[in-house]
Amino acid sequence: PFMSHWLAKDEGRRVKHSPLRAFRDFESRTAALLVKPLKTANTTRKKLLRSGVAIVISIAFMLAGGYYFSQLNFNIFPSTKDTNALILSLDFAPGTSLSDAELKAREAIGELSDTIGQYVTSVTFIGAANERGATARITLTDYGDRGPTSHDLIKKVDDSLTSLQGVSATLIQLDPGPPQDEYPFKVQLVSEDPAISAAAGTKLAEHLDGLQLDRSNGTTATITDVEFVPEQPTIQRTDGKRIMQVSAQFDGDDVSALVLLAEDNVKEFIKDSSNRAGLDKSDYQFDFGNESENQESFRGVMIAFPILVLCMFILLAIQFKSLLQPLLIMFATPFSFFGVGLGLYLTNNPLSFFVMIGFFALIGISVNNTILLTDYANQERRAGLTPRAAIASAAQKRFRPLITTSLTSVLALLPLALSEPFWESIAFTLMFGLLSSTLLVVTIFPYYYLVAEVFRTWFAKKRAARKKRKS
Repeated sequence: PFMSHWLAKDEGRRVKHSPLRAFRDFESRTAALLVKPLKTANTTRKKLLRSGVAIVISIAFMLAGGYYFSQLNFNIFPSTKDTNALILSLDFAPGTSLSDAELKAREAIGELSDTIGQYVTSVTFIGAANERGATARITLTDYGDRGPTSHDLIKKVDDSLTSLQGVSATLIQLDPGPPQDEYPFKVQLVSEDPAISAAAGTKLAEHLDGLQLDRSNGTTATITDVEFVPEQPTIQRTDGKRIMQVSAQFDGDDVSALVLLAEDNVKEFIKDSSNRAGLDKSDYQFDFGNESENQESFRGVMIAFPILVLCMFILLAIQFKSLLQPLLIMFATPFSFFGVGLGLYLTNNPLSFFVMIGFFALIGISVNNTILLTDYANQERRAGLTPRAAIASAAQKRFRPLITTSLTSVLALLPLALSEPFWESIAFTLMFGLLSSTLLVVTIFPYYYLVAEVFRTWFAKKRAARKKRKS
């Protein structure tokens, strides 16, 4: 109400030199400039030519959006850019006594305190700590009150932790959302003969060393470090079968994509019997733990997408009593592709589960703009205006509501995008997508409406003429 009071047209107030009057004049001139090509398209040839140019421009924007999407990494639940908690995992060497384990744990905490102690508020051991290992939660100062990010702090501590003797220390950040596996890629080799499984595992590890994985965006990822990590002597079994496990970690924002690429590569590798050291292909089992559940959740979201679009189409068809106009209204969704792709690319956010949730919300928000224009144009048509005059009037008179509602939505999301790393992918998806969709709706959508009405009128005349001849 406050903004509406100031942005509404003035009645009896002297605002000749006010900044608001200047803004309104600028808005009016911009709206008039946008609809001028529509108003001057007074022949069918001009209508189709200008509409064709507008449609080509919109397709170019959509293709550009597709290009930016192809450059994005893919990670269903990516690590956030910053967080307020870290997890320190300690694995002690076999034969370590409980007292020595306690000393080594204190030594690790001491190294951590010496390196990043100024950013640590508390250290709490969680779970069961014994001579095999221990886990501690490191609470950091709020990311708004410190300069380095959690990733910077981890890199700073890594060197000092690797120098510790008799203990393997791993420091990772604690992300919101579902738990992440330390090793998202796992291949289980099933064999009762440990010598055979060890030989097959060695061959697989040698194959993975230096392996290049080709990403969909044309870049490659290389497995640079293959290590044999000593662990407690245990016999692992799955479904009663003895297994040996080869695990892998991936750095970067496209863990989900790299896991799938690595799986395809290993499946191709074991097709050659000489690479299996006597094992059968069925003895290689892929277990991705939480990553498998994440991919299943993402597939569920992708299945829900066409269902969502279909439900919206049905509701719009009922509301407008037409099948053509709901299709026009739904063009607000592809109009947002450019903004979403560009926004994620510029802010270095991967394609993720949260991006898809934001895109679903964007669909519902962006179609409001095309609904507003279509409904107003329909009202003008019922008042006796031609399709060209009706959509030109709608675009000019509804310009201010379209722009102000979109801008207020974007400004409302800006603090969330800049202050909360966990929510920034959703916020940027909505912000850039809404800006892109609004821009193309006010400039391009009227021509889609005009073309649809021209062809609809032409087909209606043809149908009427056919009926007249038959009668």
